[in-house]
Amino acid sequence: MITKDYLKKLSTIGYSIIPCDETKKPLETKWTSKPCKTHDEIDQLTAPLYGCRSGVNDIECIDIDLKVFSSLQEKLTWWNEYISFLRDNISEFDYKFVIAKTMRDGYHIIYKSTTVAGNTKIAKLKGMKEAIIETRGVGGQFILYNHFHGDNEYHDIKYITDEERDILWSISKTYNYIEEVNLDKPTKKEYSTKEDEITPWDDYNEKNNTIELISDEFTIVRNTTKSYIIRRHGAESPHSGYVYKDSGCMYLFSTGTQYPAEKLLSPFAIYAHKYNFGDFKQAANDLYEKGYGSRRVPQIELDDKPKVDVSKLTFPIDIFPEPVQHYILESAQTLGLSIDLSLIHI
Repeated sequence: MITKDYLKKLSTIGYSIIPCDETKKPLETKWTSKPCKTHDEIDQLTAPLYGCRSGVNDIECIDIDLKVFSSLQEKLTWWNEYISFLRDNISEFDYKFVIAKTMRDGYHIIYKSTTVAGNTKIAKLKGMKEAIIETRGVGGQFILYNHFHGDNEYHDIKYITDEERDILWSISKTYNYIEEVNLDKPTKKEYSTKEDEITPWDDYNEKNNTIELISDEFTIVRNTTKSYIIRRHGAESPHSGYVYKDSGCMYLFSTGTQYPAEKLLSPFAIYAHKYNFGDFKQAANDLYEKGYGSRRVPQIELDDKPKVDVSKLTFPIDIFPEPVQHYILESAQTLGLSIDLSLIHI
């Protein structure tokens, strides 16, 4: 439990203290004209939990919710990977941030910034209903705990630069799973009509590797459990986006490339932007010419089918024995009967 004396210390350095019930719900529904309480006001507080209003005095919090995982090993593996990623890209990370442990194996990464946003959901893992990373900013709050990851505690909070905040947020976004829906591609009807046929773009996606396709433009800078983190050649940022291992789709944050940013790109979509200026129909035709996809069979409309003059059709008499064939031909020549009528008398 956070002591009253410590709450007073935090209030003095800019924390807006708020009492909360066991469910983390604020017991104060209205803001006071002065966001930080006096020592006397804190002495009068009685609550099972105490929180801090985020967004006040430039305080912002990254909320890591590990209860989305079912086992302790999954939680540890994910957290160690994530925190290592941050340490590798933000100089003196452990010195600049306060990291508090929550009551459900989660973490709060707390800092001050001149750029504070509202509450934001940053990342949700594949198959998960709840976000694993979200922020507590303007209009939000986070609960104060007395267990910390590292040496820093709440009173050690520091300002970080805008660049460091951008790195923190962009790394966190790499863990967001983007659903594979509405990927750009031509109309399937133009290339196949049967269920067992394959389109040029699906065939290309199955036979090609995104990492190899973009190797002349991007470098893998980190290999995570779910994705490859990539950086554009010559970029100053720690990364430009990532490639999912399961689907092979690329997702970019950077706008400094020929590919659209913040959009899921399959190998075929990458090919279309790389070689066909983003023209997906042209890219499909190009791949078809290179042998991808089932071969198309032209569909002939009923009205376009060749007309047959049935009056000129003759019965194939060669199916009969030779004596019968001679009889039919002789009747047609001497009596002037048609071959078809001669058959009636046989």
